[in-house]
Amino acid sequence: MTKHDEEIINLDGQDTDILNKKGWFLATYYQSREGGDGSNAYNRAIQKANTLARETGLRSYVKDNYTYWEVWEHW
Repeated sequence: MTKHDEEIINLDGQDTDILNKKGWFLATYYQSREGGDGSNAYNRAIQKANTLARETGLRSYVKDNYTYWEVWEHW
């Protein structure tokens, strides 16, 4: 199975400290202003997740009128 055949895990709603304790580490994040082109940030996050060699996850949240898309890597 190649990396591109694997599913990106949805990590929405999970606490950062708990993710770190489970071996997850933030690789990078992308953000977009609410009402803007959020799909661009999301697409970049998916592209980044697909380039990582390890198991990957994506977590999103809204804060201060920005949507954040975090790419996490499992070590």
